[in-house]
Amino acid sequence: MENLKVKAVGDKVLIKPLDVQEVEQFGLIIPKEHQESVPRGIIVSKGDKVSDAIKVGDEVVHGPYKDASVVIGETNYYLMREADIFAIM
Repeated sequence: MENLKVKAVGDKVLIKPLDVQEVEQFGLIIPKEHQESVPRGIIVSKGDKVSDAIKVGDEVVHGPYKDASVVIGETNYYLMREADIFAIM
């Protein structure tokens, strides 16, 4: 896991988006026209009010990005509320 000096606070999580071009677990590739409908990412930091069910390193399905986008180095991350996480993969 990445060693970031950024820590999410409260009910926020910091998510590194997964490349939508990646091949899915069963060898399926999500067609371009459907890629936006299933945003996924990896939790890289979580605030102290985030449920213990969500752990750093978890792959999650989340809602559309809407809170804040953070660029660290050359990598883009999303900062969003725990409530915007739909599922843990």
